[in-house]
Amino acid sequence: MIQLNTLYSAEFIGRYLNFCLSYMRPRLDATFEGLEGELRLKLDLFFDDAGLRLLLSSDASVLEVACEEIFDSIPTLAERFNPRYFFRSLNVNTNCDHLNLQTTQGKRAIETIKRDVLVHVTDFIATKPSILLSEFVENMNGTTRAGEIKALLRKLDSMVSGTVQANDDFKAKFPVWFENLASAFNYDHVIGSFGREIVNLIDLHYCPYCGDEGIEPMTRYRPAIDHYFPQSKFPFLALSLNNFVPSGDRCNSRFKKNNEMIGYFNPALDELPNEALFGFEHPLGCDFSEDDIVVTINNVSEKIHANSTLFDLEDVYNKFGTRREFKTLYDRVSMLEGLGGDTVLNDPERTRILLNVDLTLSQKKVRYQKFLVDSLNFLAGSDLVVNKSG
Repeated sequence: MIQLNTLYSAEFIGRYLNFCLSYMRPRLDATFEGLEGELRLKLDLFFDDAGLRLLLSSDASVLEVACEEIFDSIPTLAERFNPRYFFRSLNVNTNCDHLNLQTTQGKRAIETIKRDVLVHVTDFIATKPSILLSEFVENMNGTTRAGEIKALLRKLDSMVSGTVQANDDFKAKFPVWFENLASAFNYDHVIGSFGREIVNLIDLHYCPYCGDEGIEPMTRYRPAIDHYFPQSKFPFLALSLNNFVPSGDRCNSRFKKNNEMIGYFNPALDELPNEALFGFEHPLGCDFSEDDIVVTINNVSEKIHANSTLFDLEDVYNKFGTRREFKTLYDRVSMLEGLGGDTVLNDPERTRILLNVDLTLSQKKVRYQKFLVDSLNFLAGSDLVVNKSG
């Protein structure tokens, strides 16, 4: 994992804000036209120019809070874009997969589940009106067939867990202005003009989630500018500078996907601890090969543990090539100790030349620098740290 430490200049932020606001302001004004009362007051509060500037340029620590304030103030927006957040207080037992619905006993059991679920859902709606649950109650009350009840319970599960597909049918359940609001935060339009400049300012050469996959921009290539908080669930953060995290295709497309990322290590916000993230196991007192090495991920924090699980980091760092790096360091450290060169680690240049571990460059430009640092500290009893410069 890599922390970004990105600092945008006041000049760049000014240009970026002016560009975004010139696009967004007329579209938001048109979207809100005709909306009245308390809803309009709330929308004007959150999405006036001051509110937009806050969303576009605030530190990463502010962004999650800002979105939660919007969702809490206008809950139906959360129901549309982040159902898991909206339904977080709804606790229902819908487990019916174990039932044999061909038997009388199974049919009676699922009827009992249906009644209990309807009680909980109705209580929820009484304090928090819900478009999706109102439709669910209507459909559930209209069926007595066990198979249809089971299908509706599974649909409820997908809503509560936030895995429901936001297809055209789903979107049509909500007011049209919801989609117009989200489309005003036009990622493609803005990144088309600022994408390469943002990538160059972040200046990241390796995926910040795994530290392994190369993403250095080239003349005809720039890495995807991923959102830490996904655009599908947090549309109001689609253009937030400190929500932009360039990342590797493997971590972004295969592992992260649309995970809402609350409670995970955020490269744009969280600091990588100096304590050892990696642990190493290998035979003692004898020669060994790469196949004898096991790399483990230490549970140094809940957020890092969450990332390790999501991005399958133990698998990443137990690839042959990675274990080969550890074995090479083991051999070089052993040789230097035998030659009396145990002061090498006191000099970053000698460490770079003799051990091929470069601490003169930022962690953003050295492949899995944290892994190499932890390896050296493990092998030589040193206390090196990664280079956290921007």
